[in-house]
Amino acid sequence: MRILFVCTGNTCRSPMAEVLLRKTARRLQIDEMEALSAGLYAREGTAASFGAISAMQRRGIDLYHHYSQGLTRELAHGADLILCMEESHARAVKAMLGDSAKGKVYGLLGFATGREEDIADPFGGDEREYDQTARQIELALAAALMKLYPEKAGEIQASYEAEL
Repeated sequence: MRILFVCTGNTCRSPMAEVLLRKTARRLQIDEMEALSAGLYAREGTAASFGAISAMQRRGIDLYHHYSQGLTRELAHGADLILCMEESHARAVKAMLGDSAKGKVYGLLGFATGREEDIADPFGGDEREYDQTARQIELALAAALMKLYPEKAGEIQASYEAEL
C-alpha cells in the first residue's frame, strides 16, 4: 500500500507524517506499506523546516535528508491512499484527480477519526508548536493504522502507548 501525505509546502506536516508512518510500519513489521509526501504549493528541493527536523530528532527520526516535492498527477495517481493535512488540501486534490479520487483522498483526521478537522500548521512556530503538531499526527496515524489493519489494533495501540 502506497500512502501519500499532502500539505501546503512539504516542509513540515507531510514529511513528519511520512517519516512517522515509516517508523511505525517498521516497528509493526508492515512491509507492504510505502509512505511518501508532497505539497500542493511546494517549492521543489526545499529542505524540511528546522522545527520539523528538531521535532523528529527528539523522536529518534532523521528528517535532515528530506527535500520538498510538489504534488503531481502522476504521484497522486500512484498512491493507494492520499491523506491530507487540511480538508482544503483534500478538496484541492479531489479537484485535481476528478473521479479517480473517489475512495482514496481524505483529510488525515477525517480518515482516522471521522472528524473533519485540520492538522495544525506549525510553520514559523516554536519548538512546542512543532511537538504538538507531531503528537497530533502520531495520534491520527495510530487511529488510521487501526482502521487499515484492524487485526493489528492491539499491537498498534500498545506500540503508540509505549512511544507516547
